[in-house]
Amino acid sequence: MAISLQLSNPSSPVADISVVTSFTPNAYDVQTNALYFISLTLALSVSSICILGKQWIREYLKDIAVSPCDAARIRQMRFDSLHAWKVPQIIAALPVILLVALMLFFAGLLVQLWNISDKTTAATVLVIVALTVLLIVVTTIVPACISVRHDHSAFAPFRSPQA
Repeated sequence: MAISLQLSNPSSPVADISVVTSFTPNAYDVQTNALYFISLTLALSVSSICILGKQWIREYLKDIAVSPCDAARIRQMRFDSLHAWKVPQIIAALPVILLVALMLFFAGLLVQLWNISDKTTAATVLVIVALTVLLIVVTTIVPACISVRHDHSAFAPFRSPQA
């Protein structure tokens, strides 16, 4: 505050910058930052777990320079360990967690735009977010609801872990 006063009137004496005014953020600022930080943390966590998962799978697929019988035994041991440690479930959960992070980011963006921007921009972003969420919901629900017929006439060409 003192800097802006000094810049607006350079001939005035230097203000005492030791006087600090109290600052209280708006409730929507706190909500927006909370949504952004949770979204960022989830997205970065998912990316870190994806790197670990890729390393786990690479280790599973690694060739073993031993006899075929020992190689089969080691591969089976790795396979059993992957399932015992729930690696397939962990990998399958990552896209869902990333979708949660995306929804939290969208929520934070909408809270921020609705409170500090003109309503036209906020409404435009809301429509885009709504269409994106609708697409995600439809592509999640449709494969789960359509029964697979023998002639494949009602088969959905897409699948996702959340379905």
